[in-house]
Amino acid sequence: MDPSLERLRVLLVRELREGKPDREPTIIIEQTGPGGPVHLYVIWSEWGELPVEDRAMVILKAYEEVEGTDKALEVTLALGLRAEEAPRFGIELTDLVGA
Repeated sequence: MDPSLERLRVLLVRELREGKPDREPTIIIEQTGPGGPVHLYVIWSEWGELPVEDRAMVILKAYEEVEGTDKALEVTLALGLRAEEAPRFGIELTDLVGA
């Protein structure tokens, strides 16, 4: 993995394990039920101009490290967004404050 992507992966693993709700990234994990498909959204300014494919790879690799391969295989959507991109996908960060 490219060193810049590896740096993001390491930071994201840390956030998945110890994340604080009052700072970036905002991580949204949606699952319809046990064994159901998992959707992962990571809203983070660190993405910069990184292509969406690279963002998804970083998210998937970090999630697999934290949750294990079986859980990672349930992921059907891994989407990395910057705050200004999130509303296009129906995600309003103001709705998440205090959630």
